Order: sequence, then structure tokens, then C-alpha cells
Amino acid sequence: MRRRLLLVPFVVQIPTEERDPALPHKLEAEWAAILRWALDGCGEWRRIGLQPPKAVTEATEAYFSDQDIMQQWFDDCIEVAAPTCFLRTNELFASWRQ
Repeated sequence: MRRRLLLVPFVVQIPTEERDPALPHKLEAEWAAILRWALDGCGEWRRIGLQPPKAVTEATEAYFSDQDIMQQWFDDCIEVAAPTCFLRTNELFASWRQ
């Protein structure tokens, strides 16, 4: 799933009073150029693949890090020791359940 999901952070929100309700009508004259821009972008994507910007990759990593409860438990509760040290599985499971 990780390789299929990219989180796009929308960090700008236009206040209601600044929104232009006539914008779709104003853009009608630009529809051909907008379509050309989208087709050019599609062609480039097919040629070189998806190259997400740093903001997208960082937001995606942060999302998956927040969702990884096993790694959070491991970071909080497990101390890596010498290779000769061990814990029983039931002890680990009890710790994880808490």
C-alpha cells in the first residue's frame, strides 16, 4: 500500500470572502490551454514516471509513521541489547497488548 499512496498536503485555504464564484466561467476561455497542460503533464508522467515533490513525500512519510503502531511500540518499549539476550514471545505480546 505504501508504494501506491501519496498524501498531497493542501496547506492553503482561500477564505470564503476571497473566493470568486465566477471563476469557472472566467476560465472557460482557457479550457483548451488547461487541457493541453494536463495532456503535456500526462505525457511527461508516462515518459519519466511520477516524481512527487519533497512536500508530498514528507507528508506521506509522516502519515505512515503516525499509523505504524508496531514501530511506535517497538521504539517506546523495546531496548535492543546484545545478540545473546532474549525475551519470551508471551512477554513481548503482553507488553504490546498494554
